[in-house]
Amino acid sequence: MPTPKLVFVTGGSDGLGKEFCKQMAALDPAPEKIILTSRSAERGGKVCAALASETGKDIFEAVALDTADPASIRACAAALPSGIDAYLMNASSPNAGVELGAHGVCKLFQDKTLGHMELLDALIKADKLTKGGRVIFSSSELVRSVWLFTGFTPWNEMKEGHLEAYTKAPPGSCVPIRAQFASYANVIIIGGLYMSAMAKEHPEYYFASVSPGGTPTRIYDKLAQPMQCLMKSCGCVFLALRGIHTLDKGGKRYVDAVSDPAFPEKFPSGSTVASPSSCCPFYLGAAGPLTNQNKYASWFENETLHKEALGVVREAMER
Repeated sequence: MPTPKLVFVTGGSDGLGKEFCKQMAALDPAPEKIILTSRSAERGGKVCAALASETGKDIFEAVALDTADPASIRACAAALPSGIDAYLMNASSPNAGVELGAHGVCKLFQDKTLGHMELLDALIKADKLTKGGRVIFSSSELVRSVWLFTGFTPWNEMKEGHLEAYTKAPPGSCVPIRAQFASYANVIIIGGLYMSAMAKEHPEYYFASVSPGGTPTRIYDKLAQPMQCLMKSCGCVFLALRGIHTLDKGGKRYVDAVSDPAFPEKFPSGSTVASPSSCCPFYLGAAGPLTNQNKYASWFENETLHKEALGVVREAMER
């Protein structure tokens, strides 16, 4: 597909979302319009003005959205125009918490996964997505083991028949950083499984879950110790070891996912892609060329789990 004319990105007011907007505006041709979301309409307007000034492109608009608030999701869906060629589900917060919130699921699952899927469902029902358009879920390197951070990242496990329980009480740990990473990884994996199921149910659209890689943003300020301190004080070391990469590389992954004609050929609809994981040629961290994660995590090719994730998410939407 050519450069999408109308792009919609959640969480476009900061970090990777904002970087994505800048890189999309630099494409030739650039999109005709990029709609970004912010929890505050006022802040979103200021971000759009700043982006227009920085890029020289007056193509940015903002709508308010809080993915943890079903009413806000409905209002956002109603406010969006038709003809959306690309939808990037980027907004998230690893500190949303695991206590129960809307729809009887933990707040982290509502904020990161369910809220985006509710919005996607509303856009499909209202026929606001262009046929052949791309829907990209922001995934994470945490969907697999990151060897460089062994001891901090969890060993994930997705068991058939357990997904509903995971949405209410994600697996945790007595170690704060492992608990935080385990909970975040869990809700992202379920989101990836749901996207795989949607790819089968809606072949008229392209779906993928794409990790931006380990990217230094303000999200690291919210990590539990000692990870927060390590990321701030050892960034150069992690860059050298390919534990992380720069913000522009993380943003480009999203840009490629929504605009590169070869992306769907390399990663079929429903794929979950992130960095490679191997001792040779030394991919021990959260950076490197995008790689289909089926080879590292068997649950991404488990059709039973795909169907279970679809049912669990839709049942939660109806509560």
